[in-house]
Amino acid sequence: MTRLFTLLCFMLVLTANAALAAGKRVALVIGNASYSDVSELANPHADSAAVAEALKSTGFETVTHLNDLSAEAMRKALKDFSAEAATADVALVYYAGHGVEVADQNYLVPVDAKLLRSTDTEFEAISLASVRASVSGASKLRLVVLDACRNNPFKLVNNKGTRAATRGLANIEPGAGEVVAYAAKEGTLAQDGPTNANSPFAAALVNSLKQPGLEIRLLFGKVRDDVLAATENEQEPYTYASLGGEAIYLTPPKATPVVALTDVKSFRDCPDCPDMVEIPAGRFTMGSPEDEPGHEKDEGPQRSVGIGQAFAVGKYEITRAQFLAFVKATGHDTGDRCSLWDGARYVNTEGRNVSNPGLAQYDDHPATCLSWDDSQAYVAWLSKRAGQPYRLLSESEWEYAARAGSETPYATGRILNAAQVNFNNTATQSVGQHPANAFGLYDMQGNVWEWTQDCHAKSYAEAPTDGSAFEQEDCDRTYRGGGWANKASDLRFATRGTNAPDKRVNIFGLRVARDLR
Repeated sequence: MTRLFTLLCFMLVLTANAALAAGKRVALVIGNASYSDVSELANPHADSAAVAEALKSTGFETVTHLNDLSAEAMRKALKDFSAEAATADVALVYYAGHGVEVADQNYLVPVDAKLLRSTDTEFEAISLASVRASVSGASKLRLVVLDACRNNPFKLVNNKGTRAATRGLANIEPGAGEVVAYAAKEGTLAQDGPTNANSPFAAALVNSLKQPGLEIRLLFGKVRDDVLAATENEQEPYTYASLGGEAIYLTPPKATPVVALTDVKSFRDCPDCPDMVEIPAGRFTMGSPEDEPGHEKDEGPQRSVGIGQAFAVGKYEITRAQFLAFVKATGHDTGDRCSLWDGARYVNTEGRNVSNPGLAQYDDHPATCLSWDDSQAYVAWLSKRAGQPYRLLSESEWEYAARAGSETPYATGRILNAAQVNFNNTATQSVGQHPANAFGLYDMQGNVWEWTQDCHAKSYAEAPTDGSAFEQEDCDRTYRGGGWANKASDLRFATRGTNAPDKRVNIFGLRVARDLR
């Protein structure tokens, strides 16, 4: 059913094709309060000023803040901004003031509007379509924020002379890649704040914008909770969304501080124990965006993961000499079959194992032909020998340690450098032959795949976000990092492999972790 008029409440329309709001970001912020034909509004000047400052603090390169614009001035501001948005990655328009809906079309109201009849909106107001057009040139993220949730003071009668309903806003069906958020849910009104102060919704929005790493779904969820608390449950914001699996941030997560190699703390628990490196606690974005070359579905949705405590990681992959010392000490059965890469496929080959993996190796090469079960046996033995809690890394710990603050697909950037990583080769190489990452770890990409503790989760939607491993009964296990025979895309930080826990391949190895007491 078409309604002639309703109050336009807060709306945010967002189209996204990138995981992070990064790159060049620009914003146009408008606060209309001093209307010529109706009473002055109490909050738009303060609300728009607060939002403008919050956007500047999040790293927006340009924030243009304007108040009390006429129809002509608003059209010019949007036209000028559209040219700026066309060269940006992210473009945002925020508007505080009166807004109306006529015949299912939304409009922003300039300060010189009279709006006596419903048809006047076409001539005196600014359509939402025009506002959205002003940000359409941005390459990654396009946002329109309409903070206009007040009782309608304009006459706006229809052709029968009847004034339409003025309470709240009807629901909205978002298009693909859009988010629509109301300051107050369907059919209700948002509260104003004290004069020259912020409304409850604007205050909550500004507070959330200032918090790094709030994914957009969580950001508006937090805004909702804060507004409910501030209004004693009288005002409930509501969000309609149709988004994909990627994480989207208005204020990106803080990057993990890059550790200078001179600051790396390393140790060894016994003379022939592995060299270990202390990795600090921190937070990072796990997974890959959908537009990353080589991206697979199980690498998302991207999400923020917190590593709450420092832990230790092997500086190198476990070497052939180290693993064979364990075999000699325990009599561990390394089997008599291992899958070998023949240049085209893996062939399960009799008479092959860690001692005879079907490729030339020296003692300082990484051990290979190891299964997940072999890796578990090794860390259990090492824990007893060293008297310390050794284990495998969780997948999130592995990616956190491998990235060491990097957000690119590889340690070498967006393109893999063969001089710095062992891949697309015919054999393993000595551990530590290539440069370490910022945490002081070697060969986190290439040489051999490294088993992790996790069962394979088909997507990160069901995986932990606290650094712990995803565990199930009777599951295939995951491995990370790529190996000597793999192509470049298999070595991306986000690439995940999975296989049966007893599977041995001459490209599978391990790296150990240890809890710090």
